[in-house]
Amino acid sequence: MKRLRRVPAYRHVILIADTGSFAMREVFLGVAEILTARHRVCLDIWPITLDKGPVPPHWDIKQMDGLLVARLDAGFIRRRLHERRVPAVYFFNDSETPRHPSVGFDERAIGRMAFEHLYERGYRHFGFVGTHDRRWSCLRGDGFQAAARDAGMTCRAFTFSTSDFPVYWSPMTANLRPIFDALPHPCGLFAANDVMASSLVEYARTHGLAIPEQVGIVGVDDDPVANAAAGISISTVQVPFREVGRRVADMLLGLWRNEQPAQPVHLPPVRVIVRASSNSFLVEDNLVRRAQIYIEERLGQRVRVQDVVRAVHTTAVTLRQHFVRHLKQEPSDYIWRRRMGRARELLREGRHSVQDVAAICNFHSCAYFCAMFRKATGTTPGEIRREAAGTATAVDRGRKRPPARHALTRMSRRSTPAPA
Repeated sequence: MKRLRRVPAYRHVILIADTGSFAMREVFLGVAEILTARHRVCLDIWPITLDKGPVPPHWDIKQMDGLLVARLDAGFIRRRLHERRVPAVYFFNDSETPRHPSVGFDERAIGRMAFEHLYERGYRHFGFVGTHDRRWSCLRGDGFQAAARDAGMTCRAFTFSTSDFPVYWSPMTANLRPIFDALPHPCGLFAANDVMASSLVEYARTHGLAIPEQVGIVGVDDDPVANAAAGISISTVQVPFREVGRRVADMLLGLWRNEQPAQPVHLPPVRVIVRASSNSFLVEDNLVRRAQIYIEERLGQRVRVQDVVRAVHTTAVTLRQHFVRHLKQEPSDYIWRRRMGRARELLREGRHSVQDVAAICNFHSCAYFCAMFRKATGTTPGEIRREAAGTATAVDRGRKRPPARHALTRMSRRSTPAPA
């Protein structure tokens, strides 16, 4: 009788998250990229939102080797963890002092990036729109308002409870009217996520406000559903959801190896994806506005002040006077800052090597680019790229990667728990 070949056992990992959302699906793809493609792991997905939905039954919990969960405030999770003592990693934990390994975003940096974009586009009146019962929203608002104060600007905050904020179109859309009545036009609005931004766009369009000439709007997440629902493409702060999944998976592998639990990780935002909702320069001075457009369209070229002078048909002295008066900086400084900003965006995307970024931004050598980048930002291009691309994770720390294996994933929509 032919003997069957023994197959090594798969580890059973439960992932608890609201997989109906774009963010959670992206995180799952990052987790699967590490665990199921490179290791013998079976992912058991439970689409639970807070305390709602079917919970994993006792027999399922008893067999699990690891837990990945989006939130810690569901009581059954705490109880089962205390019973089983299994390795657990959290993502988007809304706690101020997480007691477990966790991965999230630098929320204040997201707010700062949104403000810098709107300020560079020429908006001088600002508002933040978010929810006061979600810590991540409050932190994004804090970062946006702090950046406004640093620039000598004022910012109004308009916060709602999650249940009172209109999602897409609803009768509660009227709640948004005080936001647009309170701010003079043109104004720049930062919404805590793309769903909120979509609601703002919908209100502005239905009430005759021109976007982006009267109202510029920036969201967060790069959510394709919210973009489609808005009817106009929304500028958004791109955040690395899949990298969150990779880091979460890497932390779990470290716990299985009995390594010291990692400190909470807060990943920086990638860049602002500029779309129609803020794609305009609103500086009152026509000469400065034309110069900005010329520079923005040629960030991949070696633009000199003389090139800008010829393009806008003026003199170097006049251009300098207008830039200093309206942007509080020299034309050469503005060109250099936008060029470095473009390089930082490419590095954070993680798709290009440092050499490629130097070539795309038209530096004559990689060494010169690295030296100038460090002088301008205080850090090296390699550090920015490693931080964003996750190449410093344990999977990549000098060890040979295991061969890709068949991905075994059980996605189940259990309406009732299986009997014990």
